[in-house]
Amino acid sequence: MRTPVMTPVGAVARGLAAAAVGTLAMDLLLFARYKRGDGKSGFRTWELSSEIESWEQAPAPAQVGKRLFGGGTHLGRTQMMRDDEQAKLAARIGAHFDSLDAKLAKVIELTVAMKNRSS
Repeated sequence: MRTPVMTPVGAVARGLAAAAVGTLAMDLLLFARYKRGDGKSGFRTWELSSEIESWEQAPAPAQVGKRLFGGGTHLGRTQMMRDDEQAKLAARIGAHFDSLDAKLAKVIELTVAMKNRSS
């Protein structure tokens, strides 16, 4: 019996699938902690950070981004934005990445299904 050889595309697909599973696991862990701490929002609202009104409420990755890119260095319109507008923008950007993550997971799922059919 021949041992299957992993192709570069297969390696990337497996890596993306593992990243999606890891991201979901971490999100579920953090959401469980949020709920234990008397969090009121549902998973979708919490995940998309749609209730954020200020930087003090923003999640840690958004605050790190603000420190990296907002500490005296402003690009274009961001200099004129109020802090709460920047927090909402960061939340929207995060939502787009979550959407992209879900789409990539679907592509991987379909790719694996097609590969299994051809085997």
